[in-house]
Amino acid sequence: MEQTETDQLTEKWLHGLKKATDFDSWGQLVEAGDEYARLMRQIRSKLSILKLDDEKKMVLSKVASCLEIRANFLKSENELEEFRLEDIKRLSKVLESFRSSSPGVQLLPKEMSAPVDRLRKQQASETVQVKEFEANEETDLPLSSQGKLSSLLPKLNVEPGLTLVTVNIVKIGLKDAADHIDPVITVSCKDLNGVELCAKQTTPTPTSRDDTYLTYDVNVELQMPLEKMSKGTGVVFELYHYKPKRRATSLKCYAFMEIDELKSGPCVIELYNKPYDNKRKKLTLLTKKPLYLHLNLSLEKQH
Repeated sequence: MEQTETDQLTEKWLHGLKKATDFDSWGQLVEAGDEYARLMRQIRSKLSILKLDDEKKMVLSKVASCLEIRANFLKSENELEEFRLEDIKRLSKVLESFRSSSPGVQLLPKEMSAPVDRLRKQQASETVQVKEFEANEETDLPLSSQGKLSSLLPKLNVEPGLTLVTVNIVKIGLKDAADHIDPVITVSCKDLNGVELCAKQTTPTPTSRDDTYLTYDVNVELQMPLEKMSKGTGVVFELYHYKPKRRATSLKCYAFMEIDELKSGPCVIELYNKPYDNKRKKLTLLTKKPLYLHLNLSLEKQH
């Protein structure tokens, strides 16, 4: 019998849970925490996409919350051990019930519900507090999750002697790369007041992805010759992804290059937390892990 999308995801999730609990049982707590968190994100990213009834969505959501609680415990000395390893292993039976061959979905064990309800209540309170901030992070990119958004422009036709810059966006490294829906990168030239000095362009969605990298391998032709860029101009790269619950795109992180950094050849640049800082002074790294935006620049003087 042909597997449905839910069947395929169920197998992937069961494999992820086994990997996480194996690390947990071996005492490799950092790796276990990372795997629990990765699986949590994978499940949550599919909740609004899968064609499931409300009961099944609620069960999946609670499974994700259980994984979050265990991950938080393993990553912090201040967290209480709400769930033991053996409790988390019981989630495999719940996930198995999502197979199409299963007679019905299995509910979360009752004794695991109280910690989940506390976490969900806490998160609901925090959501109210940050709702206004998140609204400010939404953009006017089309409210679509079809992955067809792209606005790349051809190379400029300029007078001889001017230098054109082609940026090949190779890939971007994220610890949760596989979880993002329709991630695209916008490229613009901005001054220190945040004014866009030429047309902003948007890449297509990635050509491939894995748990750590989104691969684009796409050329972006900057719409301003190098000689026309004034002091303080920066080439700004912003990663946006689609959030189904708000039917909006949201800024994930950004990177930039100053004029004197624009040289032909490959380079990797750091990723910073949102919101974008026009002055490019108050910078907070997105992650301490060695994950970057990988580029390959080509500067060509016109004859």
